[in-house]
Amino acid sequence: MGIGALSGAAHCGSDAPSAKASVSADASVDDANVEASSDADPGEAPIGIDVDEAPDRPTISDTSADNRGVSDIADGRGAADISGDAGVADGAQPDAPVFPDVVGREGSSVVDGATADSAAPDGDPREDAPLRCNGYEALCDRRFDEVVFPTAHNAMSNADDGWVAANQQHGMKRQLEDGIRAMLLDTYSYLGTTYLCHTSCLLGSKLLEDALRDITTFLQNNPNEVLTLIIEDHISASDTETAFNASGLSDFVYSHPAGAPWPTLRSMIASGRRVLVGAESGAPPPGFYHHFYDLAWDTPYSFKSTSDFSCQQNRGTRQNALFLMNHWLENPLPDENLSRTANAHDVLLSRARQCQMESGKLPNFVAVSHYAVGDLFTVVRELNGL
Repeated sequence: MGIGALSGAAHCGSDAPSAKASVSADASVDDANVEASSDADPGEAPIGIDVDEAPDRPTISDTSADNRGVSDIADGRGAADISGDAGVADGAQPDAPVFPDVVGREGSSVVDGATADSAAPDGDPREDAPLRCNGYEALCDRRFDEVVFPTAHNAMSNADDGWVAANQQHGMKRQLEDGIRAMLLDTYSYLGTTYLCHTSCLLGSKLLEDALRDITTFLQNNPNEVLTLIIEDHISASDTETAFNASGLSDFVYSHPAGAPWPTLRSMIASGRRVLVGAESGAPPPGFYHHFYDLAWDTPYSFKSTSDFSCQQNRGTRQNALFLMNHWLENPLPDENLSRTANAHDVLLSRARQCQMESGKLPNFVAVSHYAVGDLFTVVRELNGL
């Protein structure tokens, strides 16, 4: 789940089967066949530690949606018929995400005849209001593996907090408010403490416990939202569990029994266990710390142009229930203009459909850089027929 980079900002992950990476100061992190070494001075404070997130904003409901899978094609409708008729809300700017069911940053939207002011997705004061799971009543009775989630690649790396070569414009709190429902994160040990970093903690960092506490707060304030964390882990499972416990997030994590059917979003919300956690290298214990590629498979991620995009299997096996589509461009660093191209409606939707046709399954996680440009939320909604 990393980015390609030069001069010390290397890709964070490996196209080969994942292996535990060294976290020492002189460790090299290979991600897209580019090596970079950290020559951090142990006494030098990391850049961007504990930078405050953007001011709190009203929660914006998710536009994540359903994965119909190849069975819909078998019904004789063809790939194009699977998508819904959802489009960009009236008045939305071309580069602005569409936030249904809520008052957006640029104005309000109307869903099913009700204004956003009269029916908020979470915490609706009307006792008879239907449950909306990740913003939609239609998602509640779909299994987790039938839902597509808008996903932020290197979610911790963001320009608002001053990270170098940032993959996202805004911090994690803002991402959740805007509708991101899955995050690709990198964990590191630095100066004896656990952080979210990318390649080197000198390029930007946030205390792991603080980041997880922000997620906990979001879940407490939004009781009908289901999230996923996919972690490129450079720390132990034990250290990860410590941070989860300290932040309170361990109260929300879901442990999936091997071979069991996936629960519906409704049942995850009812149980309170509504955060799936997967590690690229690690594995249980604890029970919630799944080895991600026992559950999922993904595509390659080193792409310089849209013509390079493919749906080939990278890590995991296609027999696994979950599918991560890595969809970002770097040449060699992340760039918002490249993301604007990659995240354009037709580019993003056509690749997802191509991957469905080749693999028999729509991606559960559509992972992009610079989520705030392009049409991620609209495409995810269409993929789910909403």
